[in-house]
Amino acid sequence: MKPTPQDHHSHHHKHPGVILNWARLYDMLVNVLFLGREKAAREHMLDLAKVGRNDKVLDVGCGTGTLALAAVRRVGGSGAVSGIDAAPAMIKRAQRKAQRLKLPVSFQTAAAQELPFADASFSVVLLTLALHHLPDDNRAQALREIHRVLKPGGRLLIVEIGGNRRPGNELAPVTLLHGRRAQSMLDEAVQRANGAGLKTLATGPLGYSALGYVLARKE
Repeated sequence: MKPTPQDHHSHHHKHPGVILNWARLYDMLVNVLFLGREKAAREHMLDLAKVGRNDKVLDVGCGTGTLALAAVRRVGGSGAVSGIDAAPAMIKRAQRKAQRLKLPVSFQTAAAQELPFADASFSVVLLTLALHHLPDDNRAQALREIHRVLKPGGRLLIVEIGGNRRPGNELAPVTLLHGRRAQSMLDEAVQRANGAGLKTLATGPLGYSALGYVLARKE
């Protein structure tokens, strides 16, 4: 989500992109953006990505870990879930959540452009409301990294702004926060995924606010 001015965000030279440091407010803001339906939206995202037993899942730009923690409940003991975020404050909060809930999710601070995982490590990668935080010239590299860590046949779910052009969506909370320019992010996500060698399987409105999704596969 787009930070406010002052000290709420920073641009790190090693990991370029917007780094959100307001972890305590993040969960409340996300719930507002989904108009109080965040839990249902989260489960819908996991359904779209077909997350199930035995999957190895990576949540890129995981924020405070809510989606990753929901995913681990689906993969079972033979699956695994990891989450990365460029903001240490987000990862710290995500780790506290995992400890409190006694859920085995591995969270670490890392950038989408430099994923600290071996080739073909994951069957599913989630990239939800994170791509627009990266500078234009780093988005292609992030998608190449995701392609690298996906197993052949692995799935990528991108959720971004711009998938629902019904009248009034320019006034949706997510659009107001991110500005008019961000409304084209879903179209760019399709192009970036295809450019990284991923095949688009489906795209359309998410059904929540002015958001849409792209489901792609590594051939």
